[in-house]
Amino acid sequence: MARGVAKVAVAALAVGLLAACSGGGDAPTAAPTGDKTASMSGDKTASISGEVKFRTFPISPEVRANADEDFWKGIVEDFNKEYPDIKLTNEVLPWADRDTALSSAIAGGVAPDIVYMIPNELVKYEAQGVVAPLDDLLVTDGYFENAIKYTNINGHQYGAPILMSVVPVTCDKTVLDAIGAEVPETWDDLRALGEKAKAKGYYATQLGMQPDGAMDMAFLPFVQQAGGSTFDAEGNPTLNSPEVLEAIKFQKELVDKGYVNLDDSVTAVPLEQSGIAQRKVACDMTQGVGVMAPYWGDDRVVGLPLKNKVSAGYGTIGSLTLLEASKNKEAAAVFLNWITKPEQLSKIHEFSHFYPPKEAAKITFGEGTPEGDAAKALSVVTPGVQNPIAREVNGVIGTEMQAVLLGQKSPEDAQAAMQKAAEEIANR
Repeated sequence: MARGVAKVAVAALAVGLLAACSGGGDAPTAAPTGDKTASMSGDKTASISGEVKFRTFPISPEVRANADEDFWKGIVEDFNKEYPDIKLTNEVLPWADRDTALSSAIAGGVAPDIVYMIPNELVKYEAQGVVAPLDDLLVTDGYFENAIKYTNINGHQYGAPILMSVVPVTCDKTVLDAIGAEVPETWDDLRALGEKAKAKGYYATQLGMQPDGAMDMAFLPFVQQAGGSTFDAEGNPTLNSPEVLEAIKFQKELVDKGYVNLDDSVTAVPLEQSGIAQRKVACDMTQGVGVMAPYWGDDRVVGLPLKNKVSAGYGTIGSLTLLEASKNKEAAAVFLNWITKPEQLSKIHEFSHFYPPKEAAKITFGEGTPEGDAAKALSVVTPGVQNPIAREVNGVIGTEMQAVLLGQKSPEDAQAAMQKAAEEIANR
């Protein structure tokens, strides 16, 4: 694993898109090698021509108009200098309503060739046949294992990863020193931290069960730490498992024992008005380390995601994906392999402050910084469950978890409701 890192961006990598089409095929017996594109070297690659449009969404941490447009304009110019026969263009669309925008573009026959997606989008649109496999088009050498694992579906590679993020355990050293505690590594450590924090008028952590909370960050890691998942390998909901119940009860325990501020954990309190900003919370494990910078600054100390049976945490993987409807797949493949070279990934990192997904890509921050320490968690993070209905099921989980934490339902009743709703969604 690369030891240097990038500062984790605050920009949200949202979800959703709509589409239709068909696709499929037998799973390959080996990892994708990009054989077709790899064979197109030298003059043959240079002779490929066509028009390629790729669609991205804002990833800049800057609050500046056209920051993303300006960055990608430079990327396009560099590519077009090297491949003048391929006319490459970029469009940056807002995160909001991007599913409607894509479905309309596909219906009207004006969709781009390439679209930025994250894994839970990728699996959804693979199921609808919207995205094309890259098995013979993309060279995957040099990627972190997680980057390839979560952009590969049923043995086919569908994403060309360009960035990653990680959510470690981030703590406020000032609070840790005040209560005489260290960065927690396990559930039991967090319990012990909770006792010390409570005795001194602090909170151990803040849960992410707000109305807009992301369950891939706030709930799934606890299930994974208990050794489980919300779906099995065949795609069936497993919210009735002992591991899920253990995760529900653990978060309920944190509330019942006063280790977390309930209001901050379940209501829409802005972060800047929460106990985190007031420096009354020891550790956070649902946000990127960069998100804590405005509140804790240089007092941020970082550890691996919590462990119960295993250590597990959230981290997204942003990829460029090729649409099945593209009429210029070979030209698009030239761009995908060019943009995923380490030197180009480094440029994306320098602009966005996300981690590059290849070890050889140069980075800005080194060890000793909070961002540098966070990089050590890359090997244990996952971007969520690869299932087309996972996002919809997450909405049910969030509602039921709020009911549990507010004392309106028992963990057992909430778990049963989660499983029932998930099965109904799956059987529709």
